[in-house]
Amino acid sequence: LKIHKVKLDADNNELELKQTLIQSNIDNVNQLNINGQKAIDELEKVKQEFAQKSNDYENEIERFKQGK
Repeated sequence: LKIHKVKLDADNNELELKQTLIQSNIDNVNQLNINGQKAIDELEKVKQEFAQKSNDYENEIERFKQGK
């Protein structure tokens, strides 16, 4: 009976370790998702800034054309 208890304790420890590893992996995936979303948001901001600058340059070119 003692041998079974020792085996059960060992199995329980192994399960707890696996559970900890799984939770750690879940936490890592969640952090990657957060980082990915931040990168997407930053890219969208840069795209909007580029579009605005491009539009500003086009307007300025048009103004120079009109001035000639």
